[in-house]
Formats: sequence, C-alpha cells, structure tokens
Amino acid sequence: MKLPGELYRFALVGTVGFIVDASVLQMLVSWFGVGLLTGRIFSYLAAATITWFLHRIYTFRHQLPVADKHAKSSRALLDQWFRFIVTNGLGAALNYGIYAVLILNSELCRAYPVVAVAIGSLVAMVFNFVISRRFVFSGNPQS
Repeated sequence: MKLPGELYRFALVGTVGFIVDASVLQMLVSWFGVGLLTGRIFSYLAAATITWFLHRIYTFRHQLPVADKHAKSSRALLDQWFRFIVTNGLGAALNYGIYAVLILNSELCRAYPVVAVAIGSLVAMVFNFVISRRFVFSGNPQS
C-alpha cells in the first residue's frame, strides 16, 4: 500500500481541481453574470472531470489493471468517469453544502467566494480520497 504517496498525489491533483473550480466560477460570475450558487455547479463539473483524468493517469495509475490503463474503449472510460462522478457525489454534496452555507452566511465569502470554495474543497478531500481509492480506481469497482 502506497497510501502516503497516493494521498500526496491526490492532494496535488485536488489543488489543480481547486484552481479549475475557482477559475471557472470566477469566469462564469464575472464574464457571464451567472449567480454564485449556479456557477458553482458548472465549475465543480469542470473540476471533477479534470481531476478524474489526472487521478487516472497520475494518482491511482498503479492500482488500475493493465487492460484498464490502456483502455481504448470510450465505454470503459465513460463508465469509470461515471463511477467517479457518482461516488464523489456525496463529497460534492458535502463540498457544495459547506460552500452554500458560507456564501449565505458570510460577508467575507460573498466578497471572496474562493474562500468558500477552498473550505468546502478541503473538508470533502479526505472523504473523496477514500471513496475514489476504494470504488473508482481499485480495479474492482464492485468491492
């Protein structure tokens, strides 16, 4: 088990996800006038897709069966992406819930939504690590 290395890589990829999440949110709000709560849904989906891809090729690459690592089937990749989105849905709900509570109750977070994004992301990170490791990238999604 390479847990410390995986956790480090998971956090590194999560940092990239955070940057994508916060950047897309800021772009949607500033450039397109999308609301803070609605914009976060779209920014999260963009970040989740990027992090799935990076976890696949970087964080959990050693856990994937050889056939899965080189899967050319778009169906296999779509299935794994879907498992990632579904299993991380609980973490996303936790993340979004914390974000929404902060946006609705904190003047600071309304002025600087990146603060609410960061807090929600950090709280959900450990939860998402555990379920991603066990149910998405384990090579045995039924375990």
